Amino acid sequence: MKIPKPAIDAAFLKSSLGILKIFQMGWSLIAFILSDVRRQHVWGSIALRQEWVAYEAMSGFLFFSTLLLWVVFLASWHEIGPLSCINWLGLDVFHSALGCIFSLINLILAFTCATQTWLGEAIPIFCVILAGLCCFKFSLTCRHSYRKWHSLRPTPVIPYQDYQYARLDQTEEEL
Repeated sequence: MKIPKPAIDAAFLKSSLGILKIFQMGWSLIAFILSDVRRQHVWGSIALRQEWVAYEAMSGFLFFSTLLLWVVFLASWHEIGPLSCINWLGLDVFHSALGCIFSLINLILAFTCATQTWLGEAIPIFCVILAGLCCFKFSLTCRHSYRKWHSLRPTPVIPYQDYQYARLDQTEEEL
């Protein structure tokens, strides 16, 4: 049995959602690498090391989960095959909301790490900036995904003309 090769959706690469996901993956990967580099240094307190480990874990999760969703949308697996029964746009909205919450937590962790190191090193300051950018991009993606998901949901259509004529008939009966 030959597995069909998925068609790559070039329109997704050019769409705003695809570009936002690429930026999120890039910034999450940079934050993951910087936190791993910073974790290798000598530490003064255990609490500071645990905060960096948590920052690194959340940055890695955000990178890999965004990469997974990006690949699913790029390969059009959300439209065909066994994965088409999953509501991918709803999952994307949930992922973006969760990513926004994790980015806020990372922002707080990076800020506390930066203040504990007396703002003397560039990596904690840069991680604060990256966490802020990730939070901003995840909130934009959440808003964009929700609008796209909401536009695809079926809504009952009430034609305005029929409604208008029904109102006219009611007023004539009352007269």
